[in-house]
Amino acid sequence: QPVTVAIVGAATAVHATGMVPGLANDPRAPLAVVGIPVTLPLSEIVARLNAARPALLVGYATVLAQLGQERSAGRLTIAPRRVTSTSETLTPELRRLIRNGLGAPVVDSFACTEGLTGSTAPDETVFMFNSDVCIVELVDSDNRPTPVGEESNKILVTHLVNRAQPLIRYAIEDRFVQRGRAGGYLCATVVGRSEPLLRFDAVHVHPHVIRSVLLCHEGVIDYQVRQTPRGVRVDVLGDE
Repeated sequence: QPVTVAIVGAATAVHATGMVPGLANDPRAPLAVVGIPVTLPLSEIVARLNAARPALLVGYATVLAQLGQERSAGRLTIAPRRVTSTSETLTPELRRLIRNGLGAPVVDSFACTEGLTGSTAPDETVFMFNSDVCIVELVDSDNRPTPVGEESNKILVTHLVNRAQPLIRYAIEDRFVQRGRAGGYLCATVVGRSEPLLRFDAVHVHPHVIRSVLLCHEGVIDYQVRQTPRGVRVDVLGDE
C-alpha cells in the first residue's frame, strides 16, 4: 500500500511544488502524491486534505501554519506522521504554529533551481546540503569567506554536474551560518534572503524588525508593508 503524500503548493508546474505530483505518480512507486493547489480557498484545501488522509504533508510555511490553526479548530482532521516545510523561510513563530497545530515533527527543506538542496532532521534547524554536487561558499558583501558561526551576506554556488548551464560562483542572496560538516557535507542554518533595508536618512531598519512582530500574532493571515517618507504603512489581513 503506497504512502500518501499531500503537497499543498503551486497549481501548475511553474514551480517545483506543482511539478512533483505529476512526476511522482508512478504506479510502481511506494508513494502516492496528491497535489493540492495553494490558490484554492482554505476551506477547499482542508476538505481535500481530509479526503486524502496523507501520512506526509508538504507545503509552504505560512500555509502549513494556517492548516495547523485549522486542525486546532477541529476543521482539519488529518494526523500526518511528518510535515515538511518548503519554499519559504521557516521562522520560529511559524514552526511553533505548525508543530503545535499539526502535532507532527517538522522538517525544513531548502532548494533552489541552481541545484543546491538541503534538509534538516525532524524538529531540528541545521540543514545538511548536497555539497558533493555543489561547491558552496559562505561570503560577506565583498565575497570574503565568512567564519564558522557567523552569518554570511550571501552564498556563492558552483554546480559540479549541470552541463546544460554551468554555474561558477553564482551569487544567491540567502544568508547562511555554517555549523561545521558531517560526513564531508556542509551543515548550516539558513537565516533567509538578504533583503533591502528600510532607510530613513541615518537610520536603517531591517525587514525582520517588522516581520517578527507580525508573525507573533496568530490572527495575521497576510500582510503588506510599504515604506513612506517618515515610516511604514502596514496593511494586515486578519482571520476575523
